[in-house]
Amino acid sequence: MVGLMIFLLIDSSLYGVLCSTFQVSLVQTVRVLRGSCVTVPCSFDIPSKYEGNLNEQCEAKWVDKNKSNPQLTDTNAVTGDLTRKNCTTTFGNMRPDHSNTYYFRLDCSSSLRGTFTMAGVTLTVTDDLPSPTLTPSTLEVNDGDSVNLTCSAPVPCLSHPPNLTWTPTLGYSQETLQENQDKTFVKTSVLNFNASYLHDGEKISCTSVYRKQDGSADASFSTTAIILCRSCGQFEISLPQTVQVLRGSCVTVPCSFGMKRKYEQYLSGGCRALWVYSGSSDPRLTDTNPVTGNLTEKNCTTTFSNMQHGHSNTYNFRLDCNGLKYTFKTASVKIEVKDNFPSPTLTPSTLEMNDGDSVSLTCSAPVSCLSRPPNLTWTPTLGESEETLQENQDKTLVKISVLNFNASYLHDGEKISCNAVYQKQDGNSDTTLTSTTTILCRSCGQFEISLPQTVQVLRGSCVTVPCSFGMKRKYEQYLNGGCRALWVYSGSSDPRLTDTNPVTGNLTEKNCTTTFSNMQHGHSNTYNFRLDCNGLKYTFKSASVNIEVKDNFPSPTLTPSTLEMNDGDSVSLTCSAPVSCLSRPPNLTWTPTLGESEETLQENQDKTLVKISVLNFNASYLHDGEKVSCNAVYKKQDGNSDTTLTSTTTILCRSCGQFEISLPQTVQVLRGSCVTVPCSFGMKRKYEQYLNGGCRALWVYSDSSDPRLTDTNPVTGNLTEKNCTTTFSNMQHGHSNTYNFRLDCNGLKYTFKTASVKIEVKDNFPTPTLTPSTLVVKNGDSVSLTCSALVPCLSYPPNLTWTPPLHNSQEKLLENQGKTPMRISVLNFTASRQNHGQISCVAAYQKQDESRAVTFSTRVNIQCPECDKFEISLPQTVQVLSGTCVTIPCSFELQREYEKHLHGECTALWVYLESTDARLTDTNPVTGNLTEKNCTTTFYNVQPNHSSLYYFRLDCKTLRYTFKEASVKIDVKEHFPSPTLTVSILEGKEGDWVNLTCSTPSPCLTHPPTLTWTPKMGDIMETMQMSPNKSTAKTSVLSFIATNLHHRQNISCTATYKMGNGNSNSSLTTSLKTEILFRPKILPSSSCIKTTSQINCSCEIVGNPPILLWLFNGQPVNQSGKVYAISHSLNDTYLRSTITVNQQQERNLSSLLCFSFNSLGSDSKQLFINSPHIPAENQVSPRILPSSSCIQRINQINCSCEIVGNPPILQWFFNGQPVNQSENFVITDSLNGTYLRSTITVNQSQDRNLSSLLCFTFNSLGSDSKQLFINSPHISGENQVPPKILPSSACIKTRSQINCSCEIVGNPPMLQWLFNGQPVNQSGKGFIITDSMNGTYLRSTITVNQQQERNLSSLLCFSFNSLGSDSKQLFMNSPQIIAENQVPPRILPSSSCIKTTSQIDCSCEIVGNPPILLWLFNGQPVNQSGNVYAISHSLNGTYLRSTITVNQQQERNLSSLLCFSFNSLGSDSKQLFINSPRILGENQVSPRILPSSICFQRTNQINCSCEIVGNPPILQWFFNGQPVNQSENFVITDSLNGTYLRSTITVNQSQDRNLSSLLCFTFNSLGSDSKQLFINSPHISGENQVPPKILPSSACIETRSQINCSCEIVGNPPMLQWLFNGQLVNQSGKGFIITDSLNGTYLRSTITVNQQQERNLSSLLCFSFNSLGSDSKQLFINSPRILGENQVSPRILPSSSCIQRTNQINCSCEIVGNPPMLQWLFNGQPVNHSEVFVITDSLNGTYLRSTITVNQSQDRNLFSLLCFTFNSLGSDSKQLFIKSPQILAENQGKGQISVFISTTVILLVLVCVLLFVIRFQKTHHYPLYNIFGGKQTKVQNTSEDDISIKEITSIMKRGSLNNDVDDSL
Repeated sequence: MVGLMIFLLIDSSLYGVLCSTFQVSLVQTVRVLRGSCVTVPCSFDIPSKYEGNLNEQCEAKWVDKNKSNPQLTDTNAVTGDLTRKNCTTTFGNMRPDHSNTYYFRLDCSSSLRGTFTMAGVTLTVTDDLPSPTLTPSTLEVNDGDSVNLTCSAPVPCLSHPPNLTWTPTLGYSQETLQENQDKTFVKTSVLNFNASYLHDGEKISCTSVYRKQDGSADASFSTTAIILCRSCGQFEISLPQTVQVLRGSCVTVPCSFGMKRKYEQYLSGGCRALWVYSGSSDPRLTDTNPVTGNLTEKNCTTTFSNMQHGHSNTYNFRLDCNGLKYTFKTASVKIEVKDNFPSPTLTPSTLEMNDGDSVSLTCSAPVSCLSRPPNLTWTPTLGESEETLQENQDKTLVKISVLNFNASYLHDGEKISCNAVYQKQDGNSDTTLTSTTTILCRSCGQFEISLPQTVQVLRGSCVTVPCSFGMKRKYEQYLNGGCRALWVYSGSSDPRLTDTNPVTGNLTEKNCTTTFSNMQHGHSNTYNFRLDCNGLKYTFKSASVNIEVKDNFPSPTLTPSTLEMNDGDSVSLTCSAPVSCLSRPPNLTWTPTLGESEETLQENQDKTLVKISVLNFNASYLHDGEKVSCNAVYKKQDGNSDTTLTSTTTILCRSCGQFEISLPQTVQVLRGSCVTVPCSFGMKRKYEQYLNGGCRALWVYSDSSDPRLTDTNPVTGNLTEKNCTTTFSNMQHGHSNTYNFRLDCNGLKYTFKTASVKIEVKDNFPTPTLTPSTLVVKNGDSVSLTCSALVPCLSYPPNLTWTPPLHNSQEKLLENQGKTPMRISVLNFTASRQNHGQISCVAAYQKQDESRAVTFSTRVNIQCPECDKFEISLPQTVQVLSGTCVTIPCSFELQREYEKHLHGECTALWVYLESTDARLTDTNPVTGNLTEKNCTTTFYNVQPNHSSLYYFRLDCKTLRYTFKEASVKIDVKEHFPSPTLTVSILEGKEGDWVNLTCSTPSPCLTHPPTLTWTPKMGDIMETMQMSPNKSTAKTSVLSFIATNLHHRQNISCTATYKMGNGNSNSSLTTSLKTEILFRPKILPSSSCIKTTSQINCSCEIVGNPPILLWLFNGQPVNQSGKVYAISHSLNDTYLRSTITVNQQQERNLSSLLCFSFNSLGSDSKQLFINSPHIPAENQVSPRILPSSSCIQRINQINCSCEIVGNPPILQWFFNGQPVNQSENFVITDSLNGTYLRSTITVNQSQDRNLSSLLCFTFNSLGSDSKQLFINSPHISGENQVPPKILPSSACIKTRSQINCSCEIVGNPPMLQWLFNGQPVNQSGKGFIITDSMNGTYLRSTITVNQQQERNLSSLLCFSFNSLGSDSKQLFMNSPQIIAENQVPPRILPSSSCIKTTSQIDCSCEIVGNPPILLWLFNGQPVNQSGNVYAISHSLNGTYLRSTITVNQQQERNLSSLLCFSFNSLGSDSKQLFINSPRILGENQVSPRILPSSICFQRTNQINCSCEIVGNPPILQWFFNGQPVNQSENFVITDSLNGTYLRSTITVNQSQDRNLSSLLCFTFNSLGSDSKQLFINSPHISGENQVPPKILPSSACIETRSQINCSCEIVGNPPMLQWLFNGQLVNQSGKGFIITDSLNGTYLRSTITVNQQQERNLSSLLCFSFNSLGSDSKQLFINSPRILGENQVSPRILPSSSCIQRTNQINCSCEIVGNPPMLQWLFNGQPVNHSEVFVITDSLNGTYLRSTITVNQSQDRNLFSLLCFTFNSLGSDSKQLFIKSPQILAENQGKGQISVFISTTVILLVLVCVLLFVIRFQKTHHYPLYNIFGGKQTKVQNTSEDDISIKEITSIMKRGSLNNDVDDSL
């Protein structure tokens, strides 16, 4: 049946009125069996006003669509209750002619009668109905399963449902009727039964029977399912595919089978096993006397005897039982009868061993017949053998024989065989098969020799040939004193060089070194060594020596070859010469003998020798230019004279001075005046001895030594200070010339020709220079005017005067670049209308020739154009939207004489040019204050007819003036331009702070437009801005952090203008799309698919831009037709690349990597195909060398980038974009193994656009980059100066922002801003930083916007360099301390360096709040970059650890490395020298817990950290006194660096409830330390805490296989640790089995040490401890030696004490011991260094002094302070009572009684004194003052009886008794 359909009722009588409210619900189709009944489900609905017509007289009729005659009247129809709108009808005895479509008609009365015509039901009368449905359709079960089988059949007629039956009836069934969604019904029967293996394969059926009403037979329909039992067995068999057998032998075929369980009843003793061919049941192999296993156990293994060739065939197993005969055809066995069999297998096949090795050799042979396995024997029998039978995977057998023996050099080369003997059953002889291997001994010697390739010798001298040999050990028996050493030619055994009296070393020690004497040219040849012994003659041909006899020899080698030094340097000069003959080495001498020399002999790699002489001396400036020589003298043996060879070098002194002079090129002088020539010189230091008071300064011509200018009375500076500045007087024209300076001393006369000075004598001089040359000012401007004039003569500088003298001037002398001085006068004044006009500066020069002084002047005009005239400031045009308001900015000026007419009665008019009539009066204009010359006017509801040109007119009683100098055009528009949208960066990067600016005109200041953003993605800031033309605009800035989601996102800005007169507002919108660059990411869908002929891989990435590279076995691949077919589909930020590797290339493929990158980062994914775990062994991550740099030339820029890596891959980025070889960029690469050098050339046209050039390198292991800035190179200064912040540094706060500036002087000047204690840099996030630098001066300004200001509490300017630092706190909003817990930084002692072969690794660890760190390399700051350094940071709260790596190339330039830490409270630094690093020490150091170890409690967990220093550092956590390790409850992470260990533990929420104490315990063989970290209740350690004590019952018992030790302690809490040979042991399976039993304050721990561990055991220590003390016991087992000979138990010295000051308490504790360890206990709780407790320690060997400072706030809570010391030998403690030493011992009760008595006596005395004072007061009538405090309070005069004890007590409560009595008493 089909689902319900609901339609509206339409009838001719009701159409158009009621059609929307009548509806009926019917099924579309109903199928019915012929002769049966059918039920049609039906319901209807009518309008509520007709429901009153529904009654029992209503009839239901079923009609044709367009007829009202009822149908189906002969079916005895029965309908439901129509008053309930139920029209469900049952029709009986349906016939085929009843098949039709029928509509329901409701017939009630004349007012409710109609047919529901748009929904009908189709009745189909048929002879067939669908068969029942079985669920599940396939029935698979297991034996014993409870099974539910459901049968369902349709119910056409509800009154006569079908009858459902099951065949066979396996169990009980339940029947139900279920209603479908379309209101039809289904009958369901559920059969329940337990499955059995007997049901396997049985069919089960469900039958539905429908009754007829026409007298015919019932109709039945059936559905069948088969029961399949999964666990009820199958017919299956296990056989080997093939078995081989020797002809005439027996064979065993392993066999087992399975069967269906229902047939196992036939498996009995009467069954037979038959072996048949595949298509037959006739038994075969019956002549082989087959013997089969137990068939009842399903074992069909059969042994066949005396097999012959005719038995070779393929057989199936057949089971022949009573009632069951079955051939297993799923598997068969092929029996092969052979004449030959494979030889046994030897493992290993090649036997290589060393002398003394324990060798196992395995021989294996197949066992074809289990009853007769082969016999295995070894030849020769070298040792014992063991035999076993092993089963193969197919159940066939192999016999194994393992031969074990100890190898000896005598076995070298010997053959060993394994023989397998197979017995026959046909009377033939047995078959023997053999395998053989050869024993090769690796350590039993080879014939080998070591010789140099070539030796050179001087003719007539001796020569030593170094020689050693080896041989097979079996031949060493022939090596004895009778052996001779011969030197022969390669193809001969005749001895040579016999005439040279050869002397050879000890041949029995295999030393064949030979010395030949008196060598001549004829001896030059190539020789082999021959060993000549009795029984052994052998020529070593693997190496030979070439002897060269020469007449000349190379000169000695001097190192260094060039000797450059400084005065005072310690110099080492090395001379080396070859030693051809060991018995006669050369003699080395130095000329001259500058110092002591040391001689040594050194051996080269080829065993030849070199003689070394090292000359050591202290360099002096007297050595400058001196030559030093080394002479090598070789002795001869042929009577000729000795040969001497010499090498010479020259000593050059860098710091010993040069002859040099500094002079100006030209000086000018007025005729008759004096002139000063600035001059200074330098000279070689060796000549400075001649520089004394007798020297003269001469000025000469270039080619002469005659003195000149002698008639000018020259005066020269102090020559002994190398000052040759000279003043010449009364200069005349004849003195004009070029002069050189000549120094004339006794013993030294020298003319400096490197520089000269040209003196020009003139009649006129240049006029003074005025700056600025043109002076245009406004009224009230602050003006500065500078006049500068040349100063030819320092003793007579010119006089500078100003005309007119407007104000005081300041004068000074300045030196220009040529060392000539200038006279400067600066005139400062305020411009006004009174002083505009001319001003002049006059320079007056005095003469020395008695003529008048000469003056030169310069004039400048002071122009103030707007100081006295009528003028107005107006915009040229203002645009306004029709219906809105407009503001015209306006200001004016008057001539001064008319300003008196300006008063409050003036009015502002806006007129046309030729009229004085006021306009725009209908716009309700509002004007500013005219008395302040403000004519700004706002007009409202401006209409198009107001568009015109207007002038401003001032209308006062005595002044009426129209300003015609400027006008304003009002342009009224119906439409306005859309807002202007600009972005701060055209192409942003992911993470950048982006500012979008939306600006729109704001014609009316009182009603500015509203700006809205869609979507709103960040912070918004709005401002009003006025342009130079006085027009205003409203600006809105949207700020957000760019992400990849913002790329190409549409962002719009809408400006809404408010309209007047009730009109709707006007909105204008502008939008743009942002371009965001973001780092690439490889999608997870990237993968590989392998087919028959190729491998297809795809890689998908998203990024902007997306760049992709494939790496094949670590090498980059590109598009080519040889191997790969690569296709790219690019969609802006998405890239998909596919690569195809063909079948041939696949064999070499081990890894395929997809690498994606751009300038922002990289990503990679390894696609392993053939062997995913085979990486490239030699792959190295890339690194850019520091030599990478740029050089700028006239027409181009050349940059080079050098990288090392394997493989090295490189990409250039120009302004952030990747570039390749092109006409603009010329790129060349040179590759050498793992080194790549790439150069890029940028031409002149591209240079203009170049802002940055980046070199980026990468491979599968990592990446590196270096930014090469060209246009702004870094400037470094020679003379470093510590920085200083100037007092002018300050802040200015405006309405919308805060502007701060910081000015520093220093060299180099470096600056860092700290915002709320955190460093900030240039960014768009809220800080706009600009820097201006001039040499050693730096000025930095920072702007904080309005949004950031809310979070601003402090701003600090911090300046630093390698020489020092300075800081200044700039408090703006609230100058409170940012963090209460700020702590000055401190560098930990563990900061150090480690030097490896290829690099230097340094780490710096600091504690502070906040911790800020900077590295200084040779005094310069370094940051994370790819240049040289790789810096990583790990930060945890107040702890910072930074590591820096310096590569091998940079190490050469490294002289110092400084770690510098700072914050607003202070700084610390540590110099880390690398080339001479201090070794931390082989000596162990006892551990110590750092004060920074603390806990933090969070919402769902507790995080604790413990930091220790020691060597070695070992750490254990204790949770409630029990040791804990890494688990699901406790997450522990450790970071170790040398002698520093930091361990963090995380306790989850469930464990937190049980946590009362957490202890960090550290120890090693020298001592221990602990710190109690209380988290939940830090003061609850238990009132009953007891120090631990080890019981005497603790002891050890030794058995044969192990040692059992137990340690018993009492204490509260009891904590225990085992120390094995001084090292910590824990529960493990490696040799220590530890069990603990705890009962309150008692703990018993047992440890078991196995036999293997016992060999290394010297001592076992049980150590117990808690916060009150410790105890230990040494359990000596094997050899009770003391691990530390010098260990001493600790002792506290009597000098330990406390001193109490005004605001703090200082205590010191001094201990001696080895090792000395100390812990402070505050009120019984352990404390460490913190902001509350300041603890300092000083350690000297076995002495430790610790001081603790308790501040004033803690002092109130202090009851007791205890110093506790301990180590493995004992402990000591001392109680230091400070304020109120509360008695903690037993005598507290007695003390309380004494205190009570004392208090009572004191109170009584006070009462008596008070009564006496009152009596005295009353008698003398003096006012009573409160004398119980420092303040005097008058008390009312009363009688004695008026003061009661109660009042006295009240007075006493207000103050204590004052000892000073007032004089009035």
